[in-house]
Amino acid sequence: MPAAPLPEIVVVAGIIPDGDDRLCLSRRPEHKHQGGLWEFPGGKVEPGEPLDRALARELHEELGLEEVRSRPFLTVRHRYPDLHVTLHFREVTAFTGEPHGREGQPVEWVPRSGLSARAFPAANRPVAVALQLPPEWVIPPETLDEARVIAGLSRLDPARQGVYLRGWSGPPGGAPPLPRPRAAFLDSR
Repeated sequence: MPAAPLPEIVVVAGIIPDGDDRLCLSRRPEHKHQGGLWEFPGGKVEPGEPLDRALARELHEELGLEEVRSRPFLTVRHRYPDLHVTLHFREVTAFTGEPHGREGQPVEWVPRSGLSARAFPAANRPVAVALQLPPEWVIPPETLDEARVIAGLSRLDPARQGVYLRGWSGPPGGAPPLPRPRAAFLDSR
């Protein structure tokens, strides 16, 4: 006899910044699925409900926020042992009000750099990681020689830019440590 299919839900969650590089998190009630873990606030999407309206509704119900505007950030599909969930994460670009737990849940402003210290449901973890990555990525061409790659790294801004080195390796026996980036982009000429 085949196993019964797992229930599936669609959820929308807000990434709410405060302007000081902190994000609003709330803690799930102990009696709910994944209870006691921190999450990006949001909730279930009603059938046919647009994601931006669902998020505005949920953030009003949970946090008391008004006039919520948002844009897509990342969608995560995750299978828990008892549930399939699709989470649409949206970056909140504007709102009025001060977030507070209208359902009695703790709500905190957490520095972006402190996200990794929080316990999140598994489906929230990819977003917590993504939010700590640099907003810009430099990918040098595979044909760029080592000297130019190293020279380019010294011109990067480490607060804004990360580097993805694909198909590039140093000399046999190991490459010297790469310098810490400063500012600018790699020149592929």
